[in-house]
Amino acid sequence: MSVQARQTPDEAARYNNTGDLIMGNRKLCAMAFFAAALSLTLLSAGAGEDREPAHQKQEKKLLSASVEVSCLTKYVRRGIVVSPEYVAQPAASVSFRGLTASVWASMDLTDENYAEREITEIDYTLDYSGAWKKINYSAGVTHYTRPDIGAHTDDPATTEAYAAIGLNVMGAPRIKVFQDINQVKGTYANLSIYAEEEAWRPVDWAGLSLGLGASVGWGSHSHNAYYYFRGDMMGWGTPKHEKARTGNARAAFTDLQLTAALPLRIGSYVTIKPVFHWSTLLDKCIRHAMRHDDNIFGGISLSVGF
Repeated sequence: MSVQARQTPDEAARYNNTGDLIMGNRKLCAMAFFAAALSLTLLSAGAGEDREPAHQKQEKKLLSASVEVSCLTKYVRRGIVVSPEYVAQPAASVSFRGLTASVWASMDLTDENYAEREITEIDYTLDYSGAWKKINYSAGVTHYTRPDIGAHTDDPATTEAYAAIGLNVMGAPRIKVFQDINQVKGTYANLSIYAEEEAWRPVDWAGLSLGLGASVGWGSHSHNAYYYFRGDMMGWGTPKHEKARTGNARAAFTDLQLTAALPLRIGSYVTIKPVFHWSTLLDKCIRHAMRHDDNIFGGISLSVGF
């Protein structure tokens, strides 16, 4: 099981001396990326303000299904490194009249977490989505499970209910709020924007787009105590780390993630998407508690929808 390294006094001093500089650099990067995303949304608005974002243009069907597999250099969730090396993440969903049932899984491809080629997480989601004029909305529930293998033996299952609302305008702003109703009893909110515009269409049946996105998360005291303040990297909810998890916990903005993608759509059903992410933890106390506070990762996904 991976264990967080304790900081020596010298390391703590270096952290305090450089903290403001690191925070400033992160703010500059975030501002530059937000400016780039805004520029892309303005360019994509050339056809008028009522234009629906390109990535949301999908044929409305009574019944639809999709399958997807992603290969990433690491698995990062809410700024937390769950798997520090390569993972494969398959998913499948079926939708009928706005109601969608889906399953998602993550498999470690190395032995870093003592679970090589093992499924380390399976999530089940039931979602209802709809739209009204320029507003889109969704609500649902996700049940997170971590099979009893490798480093994840002590990780309990938990369940989150969520609701989201967004706008079908430039940048597709969207806020999504999660409420844990099982293990954590905490709240997490995520505000995101995403802009996508077709950049190149060499043939009629294939087109390459550029997508830029950004999201920022906020967690309640209970959420942050459970996920960020613990003695070991993967010991979610283990009682022996109760003091370490709760000592400095507070409600705070938790993480920022910037995304760049190059979706290649082939025909009406297939999408190949290289993607690049930069993730950072925002709260100083959370950064001090976590082993990995800044992460660069990426990969490629293949999805088929019908």
